[in-house]
Amino acid sequence: MSEFTGLVASIGQAYNDNLDGGAESQGAEFVIDLSLTDQWNLSVAYDNNWTAEIKGDAAGQYAGTDGQIIRAESGNRLPNAPKYSWSIATDYDFVVGDWTGHARLDWYRLDNAFNRVTNEVEAPGYHQLDVRVSLFSPDSKWRLSLYGANLDDELVTYECNEVGCSYGRPLTIGASVSYGL
Repeated sequence: MSEFTGLVASIGQAYNDNLDGGAESQGAEFVIDLSLTDQWNLSVAYDNNWTAEIKGDAAGQYAGTDGQIIRAESGNRLPNAPKYSWSIATDYDFVVGDWTGHARLDWYRLDNAFNRVTNEVEAPGYHQLDVRVSLFSPDSKWRLSLYGANLDDELVTYECNEVGCSYGRPLTIGASVSYGL
């Protein structure tokens, strides 16, 4: 069994430890990348983890970085292992005068997931829609971009634990200008 003390947390570092080989994970994933034209691409990805659980010797008690006892029960779902996730992305290259452009649209969906081996608090699943359109100068030194993240203003919860939850950004619209030598 793995054991560690709170010393690591006192110096501001995170510590991760494997569960001594006592995990079982079974699933499938696929990715389809299509070039619809010379300028337009489409990608679809899906994964399903129908089994992702703690088994055998990995079950037991562990000391957390805060000194609290963490109980990993056999059969608990592995942390950060949603049952499914999928995404669709498309991008398109174009020309505006002497400048080149690139547009990209991403949509993805993640199922609920536990963030700790205790399976006490579950972070809800979420989906997100993002878009970015960029223009590049003829010498490729300038880049102008407009972007939108989380366009449908979904409440994105990345992690929940006994202390609380951490959230993604709400609807964000922005622009950026960059210059590279």
